[in-house]
Amino acid sequence: MASHCGVCFGCLVRRSAFAASRVADNTSYLFSLNRADLRAYLADKSMERAVREFVARGVDEGDFAAMALPAHYSTREAADLVQRSIGELSLLP
Repeated sequence: MASHCGVCFGCLVRRSAFAASRVADNTSYLFSLNRADLRAYLADKSMERAVREFVARGVDEGDFAAMALPAHYSTREAADLVQRSIGELSLLP
């Protein structure tokens, strides 16, 4: 049976999506288990601090200038998507 760690980027996006949708997240995450050895291992792998720092920093025009966007995708559309994503990630419990 597969388990979700709860601390990798994919899990952080998943947890944020549940929070944003106001749907109960009944996922059993490994980080919530009461095992010191597992918590220490996962703490070393966690992306949570980096994601929270990204949310706090946000993005600026230079970030968008560095993006390799498809020709048909406008910078305005990219900025909207990124801002919505930051908003969702800010809800990370």
